[in-house]
Amino acid sequence: MQDSGPTSPIEREPGLTSWLTESQQGGATSLPADLPNREKPPRPQRTSDPVVRWLTLAIVAVIVFWLVSVLSAAFFGLLSRPPAPRTQAERDLLTLTETVQSGKASSQTYAQYVGVLINAGQLSKAQQALDGALKIAKSDRSFLHAQQAQLALMRRDYKGAVAAADVAMAEARKELTAFMDKNVENNRRRDAGAVMPTSFADAALAQAEALLALKENAKALKAFDLFIEQSPANSDILVQRAHTKLLVGDKAGAEADFRLALKYIPDYQPAIDGLKEMGAAR
Repeated sequence: MQDSGPTSPIEREPGLTSWLTESQQGGATSLPADLPNREKPPRPQRTSDPVVRWLTLAIVAVIVFWLVSVLSAAFFGLLSRPPAPRTQAERDLLTLTETVQSGKASSQTYAQYVGVLINAGQLSKAQQALDGALKIAKSDRSFLHAQQAQLALMRRDYKGAVAAADVAMAEARKELTAFMDKNVENNRRRDAGAVMPTSFADAALAQAEALLALKENAKALKAFDLFIEQSPANSDILVQRAHTKLLVGDKAGAEADFRLALKYIPDYQPAIDGLKEMGAAR
């Protein structure tokens, strides 16, 4: 038999030959089930550098930590600015707080700061500020003691308010005397520009209210007198003094105070009501 040459791969694989023949005849396109499995070349394996792996993990950890920090800050409001003050009292408190924290606040500024704290209901903080200010204040201490009287009054410590007011008024008198002595040293008239510090009237008013709460009406009346000596045109306090005079049985004095209040503020309703309650014509 004549040699037909090297055998082709198709000829060496009868199953594939029959499939090709059938495909040509019937148009089949699927591989036969008995087609031998051919070995595929192995895929190249990736090698992982330990240094690169650790650096990647470290970067991921930093990113996660940063995201957690940002989300936590946003949740607790740390990224948002503090709300701007809405009222005049809030603006005053912000301004005075900055001045006090700067270490340059005078005794009077400290007293104003304490007063704003008291009005805001921050009594413990007001007491702390007072205690600190009284340790370092060398002048105008009467203003601080007057605020101490007001603070005690707000706490319903009426006896404490009376005592603090006494100290404040005594300090105010000393400050007025020192001012007049300074005038003499400077070859000026002793009474030139000399006025009682406003802390005196503030302390007297706090004391009057505390004494009323203690039912010591006669003493309260004297405290009102001290206030009105410094601020005679205050219709509010004139009406309060009028009611106090009624408590001690001084109807004529009460009527006079009601009418004096109307002199400063015509048609002042509390004074009109007071006269009506007394049965006095306006």
